[in-house]
Amino acid sequence: MKILCDCVHSENAVHYYSVKTMLDYEKGLGMLEDPNSCANNGSRTLLRLHRALLFVVRFIESVRQSTSDNIIPLAKAAYDCTLANYHSWIIRRAVHLALYTLPTRRELLRHLLGNEDANNAEQYLDALMLECNTVYDVVEKLYSERKLLQLP
Repeated sequence: MKILCDCVHSENAVHYYSVKTMLDYEKGLGMLEDPNSCANNGSRTLLRLHRALLFVVRFIESVRQSTSDNIIPLAKAAYDCTLANYHSWIIRRAVHLALYTLPTRRELLRHLLGNEDANNAEQYLDALMLECNTVYDVVEKLYSERKLLQLP
């Protein structure tokens, strides 16, 4: 997030007005061609967050559909089909281990909603999924149109 904030508040802030202007600006300057140079640019940083959003979407969808209080398998499945594709073996193993620290489904929903009941949880998760999917689809399209989805 700091990288994106730095871009937005830099002397080139006008080029970071939107995702579209950022992608066009950094691609136009050739900042995205060499994976070893300008690794801290906004386009790469946002793409990493975009990939993480897909994990969140898959995980929340699973939590929404599941009745099991054990969310560890749900998080593992969501991770394995999203972020694991970009991580080394050692990172994947560390993430799998870290998943055992997740709360139960009930505790997770209480953290998200406070003391709301299960009916409100479904409505909240539905609204959350709608918003997350909208953001994901817009950003995915912008990166795809510019052939930038495979940035390292």
